[in-house]
Amino acid sequence: MKIDKRYTIKFSKSGINQYADFYEKGGKLIDPRLYVNYAQSGEVPSVENLTTIDEVLEVIKSISYCNRAELYMIDGQIVSYYNNTKAKECLSNFEDSFKKFIESESIKFFEEILEPIMKKNKWFISTSHIGMPILIEKNEEGEWDNIKGSKEFDFEYLCSRFVSNFEEVEVHLKGEHNNWDRAFNTFLRNIPNPYLEERGLFITID
Repeated sequence: MKIDKRYTIKFSKSGINQYADFYEKGGKLIDPRLYVNYAQSGEVPSVENLTTIDEVLEVIKSISYCNRAELYMIDGQIVSYYNNTKAKECLSNFEDSFKKFIESESIKFFEEILEPIMKKNKWFISTSHIGMPILIEKNEEGEWDNIKGSKEFDFEYLCSRFVSNFEEVEVHLKGEHNNWDRAFNTFLRNIPNPYLEERGLFITID
């Protein structure tokens, strides 16, 4: 069932902060239930017949230390931010602009640095059996295979250097086994799939 809002109430009980989630659809709570950690048997009141979050809040205050209970979050956002339309709009605009910037710079880096390496080595992009992007080339038998060796590491290292400017990527240059997280996979998240297909770099292997 799709809900309209998810409320989180923060309260103090048994010497700790506790949190209770409630779901609303059409202006009424859906199957409200209250779970309290470290509460004694019979100490937790029923909220099953309540229909509004305000009613639930008052009940929780009655069992909370010094009546300390508050509507803390709506849809996973603290209430002050949830109600701050201007801040949300500003941040949404920033996120859109940032995504467009990262996409533009990723395409530029791909065309200037990565694509020439791929073309020189006759590498292409496909997907693994679990759907992850992989680099492939023709092996000695003329069949498509994963690329291997130092050239792949050099390529992955270039990707990691680019991606590390805005996302955490671990590179273990002295690793005993794997030397990197697959930075190329992370890099490709910033480039639309049709772009690679249009450039003839994506191959589907049956």
